[in-house]
Amino acid sequence: MGHTVDRGPARFVRRLSLFLVVALAVSVPATSPADAAAAPLHPSRLRPALIGTARQLLIVVPSYWKATTARVDRWELRGGTWVRLNREGYTARLGRSGTRIVRREGDGSTPAGSHPLVGALGTEASPATRLRYTRITAGHCWISDATDPSYNRLVTRSRCGSPNENLARIATAGPYRRVVVTGYNTSPIVPGRGSAIFVHLHSRRNGATVPTAGCISLASGAMDATWRWLDPGKAPRIVIGVAAWLTGS
Repeated sequence: MGHTVDRGPARFVRRLSLFLVVALAVSVPATSPADAAAAPLHPSRLRPALIGTARQLLIVVPSYWKATTARVDRWELRGGTWVRLNREGYTARLGRSGTRIVRREGDGSTPAGSHPLVGALGTEASPATRLRYTRITAGHCWISDATDPSYNRLVTRSRCGSPNENLARIATAGPYRRVVVTGYNTSPIVPGRGSAIFVHLHSRRNGATVPTAGCISLASGAMDATWRWLDPGKAPRIVIGVAAWLTGS
């Protein structure tokens, strides 16, 4: 003889579980490439002070301040007209705390604003870049200790402990095989305002890209194109921030 089963409670539990899953998905948005701005931001829309005398711009636009991804486009001024050089926008990873107008050492944010691109670091003996280049070797250390007189500078030391960055170790791990150095907090250097803000290759964990500690990271193809393109004679700059802030709208 069969049994009659009251399925009402079980149905209610299933519906409640589905509701909680959907609610969680809505209330905790995932960070993904969709967090990057969908369309390129034309340099003509930028506040002029962000461009200065630059004839090359790397424009980095997250869709909101706490996003850890951003759209990146390469622009060059040719014959008085800004030309976008990448067919599709690159997707960058930003700091784990997103982007901030005012940042502090160790807060995990990428600094908003306009910063010169002043040099390059890497592991190659003969790099294909026109930027002033320093080959990373053992002992190279970027100082992030705000109490150190060499704060936010590259030095050579036999020991390079935290919070300073051991460039050789990070290069061996991958991200610093190619690095473009920004001029953030260099003129003047203000202790504690942030150090070692670079454009470098993505870091990965379990095959997926991860946020940075404040830098801007790119995939190898995007980094290669940027590396070869940058020309110090064209006063290149990186411009970072949400579109409304960059345009003053």
